Amino acid sequence: LVPFSGKLAAEEWRSLRLAIKQETVAANIGRCLTAFEEPPSAPPPASTSALDDELMRTVGEALRGIPIVVGRANIDGVHGPRFAVARGLVA
Repeated sequence: LVPFSGKLAAEEWRSLRLAIKQETVAANIGRCLTAFEEPPSAPPPASTSALDDELMRTVGEALRGIPIVVGRANIDGVHGPRFAVARGLVA
């Protein structure tokens, strides 16, 4: 982990955070979707990560070349993305 430092401005930390999200989460989602012959049209991200606006935007930008819609899951049409794991355990 990179320790917080007073030497970096807020904008530099933001750039670093976005680069990490791009190179880890967005790149892995893109890699996984290219493994399909025909990728799903709308795999909705669920759980707490779907509530991260920066991450959703980063994933959307990374998947521009794939005909896919990036959005948030709405579990049971009521709970939003946060309760995906709990609903899966109950089902």
